[in-house]
Amino acid sequence: MTDEPLFIAIRDSDPAFQQTVRDAQASLAEFRHYLQSSQAAEGYPCVKTRLTSGKETAFVWLLAVRATPSGFIASVFEIPPEFKGIQVGDMVEVSDDGVMDWMVNQNGVLHGGFSLRYQRSLLPPEKHAWYDQHIGVSEYA
Repeated sequence: MTDEPLFIAIRDSDPAFQQTVRDAQASLAEFRHYLQSSQAAEGYPCVKTRLTSGKETAFVWLLAVRATPSGFIASVFEIPPEFKGIQVGDMVEVSDDGVMDWMVNQNGVLHGGFSLRYQRSLLPPEKHAWYDQHIGVSEYA
């Protein structure tokens, strides 16, 4: 991924976005299995959740550090600048119900990332290569 975060506004009432959340929720066992594997550190495993700070709310990717019986412990690695009180490096507990998406990037091969796939589909085809490069993906598994 590049150093500059990419924040794309999508309404959480969007039916297609809601389907990405259902897909992520339905496949959390796959993500948990990966997170416990010896390859976990290589694939930059992330969960997306809704964070709120004051009046600000955003869906944010967090680095999944470990699974708990009912969710994940994750680290903030990017945050919109208007968020106060949440900083890069903060640890956040995300319940299974709070997971909006998950992804693993194994050497450019994306597993999960249902919302990323949806965001990509909203772009014109000529922007796909730029998007793929921005998120560090060369193949969608």
